[in-house]
Amino acid sequence: MKSEIIPGVLQEFTSRVRIGTTWKKGSANIKSIKLDGHIRFQAGGYTIEIPAVVKTIVTAANLPMLQTLKQKSGKLIVIAVNIAPTVQQQLRELGIFFMDSAGNAFIQQESFFVHIEGRRAEQKEVADARAFSKGGIKVIFQLLQEEGLINGTIRNIANKASVSLDTVHKTLNALRSMEYILALNKTEWTWNNKQELLAQWMTEYDRRLKPGLFINRFDFMSDADYDRWKQIKLTKAHTCWGAEPAAELLTGNLKPGEWTLYTTETVMELVRNYRIVPKKAGAIVVYKQFWPTQEKDPIFAPPLLVYTDLVNTGKRRNIETAQRIFNEYLQDKFQTT
Repeated sequence: MKSEIIPGVLQEFTSRVRIGTTWKKGSANIKSIKLDGHIRFQAGGYTIEIPAVVKTIVTAANLPMLQTLKQKSGKLIVIAVNIAPTVQQQLRELGIFFMDSAGNAFIQQESFFVHIEGRRAEQKEVADARAFSKGGIKVIFQLLQEEGLINGTIRNIANKASVSLDTVHKTLNALRSMEYILALNKTEWTWNNKQELLAQWMTEYDRRLKPGLFINRFDFMSDADYDRWKQIKLTKAHTCWGAEPAAELLTGNLKPGEWTLYTTETVMELVRNYRIVPKKAGAIVVYKQFWPTQEKDPIFAPPLLVYTDLVNTGKRRNIETAQRIFNEYLQDKFQTT
């Protein structure tokens, strides 16, 4: 619970610096984006309140949303149990303040400056194993894209995710126990804190499912093919662009440095159809496609997956493009829950 995180983090902070803190309870809204509250800082007669969000763990998956919230609120501080060192650095670069339970902190104001780093938090497994099994990750991927699917039949969800009925049942029960899905009445369910679930799903997808989808790295047979990759005719419903090339097709704003493909084709079919050859350090990385597709689908992966893969690279240019994709294709699904 968020209310259980705040006192420990503030106590750890005030034990290390001579700055008073007061948590202002209750949520606040800035331009349709929900905040968890504010922290009031008192230092040498100087007082300031900073809008705050509370997280259990902050990963690269949270960065685009935090960046948007900071842009809308002017200032932002993140309170968390654990923030990875690499993410701490990215938060500082974005001008987002933070403090965690280990005592790491970054706050920059006219009257005081705090920068504490290098302290390690105890690592804890926070993801419910039932929700974030490999099959559960596939189920959540479908649920996040289709708002009303949580009120669909178990069989319909199983068909869309290409998993067993039992996997859907266990995943839904886990999401309910984690309070990501709440009962409206005896027969209907609604989303709760969907943005938090998205961030957790992005992390668990990258950690648990994606490594097992890897097929191989490749290179084009000709260097010229890297300049005309958009002209390649992919086999619809079997192969599509992901990550950077997909982002370029969606936004026209990201020249790929690495080419990602999701496919159900064999290696021999890939070599024959797209003039690519296996190479250990190749610039084309190929993964097994894990969601059902149709002939009418576009030649790029679903925007949710494109967004996820970009953010999980940790590269600033990819995160900036990912934010554009979120704003244009995903925001309506996540901004109010």
